[in-house]
Amino acid sequence: MAAIKGSSHIQTVLVTGSAGFIGFHLSKLLLSHGYRLVGLDCISDYYDVSLKKACHAMLAEVGGDAYLPVIGRVETPGLMIVSSR
Repeated sequence: MAAIKGSSHIQTVLVTGSAGFIGFHLSKLLLSHGYRLVGLDCISDYYDVSLKKACHAMLAEVGGDAYLPVIGRVETPGLMIVSSR
């Protein structure tokens, strides 16, 4: 996390599985350290969908404008074409 200290620009990180257990906690940590974050998750029904949606909502609360949720699969063509802000 020290990489951002003293930096004149904010780095953007892509976290896949951002609504899952590990991805959620990693995303929350990165946002709290000032990173911009693209959180990708397919929100499948393999786990409780309402819990995954709640995780994305919590990340939006923590990250504000620094958090961009993307719902889909990483292998979907064109999914990750996101305009820079």
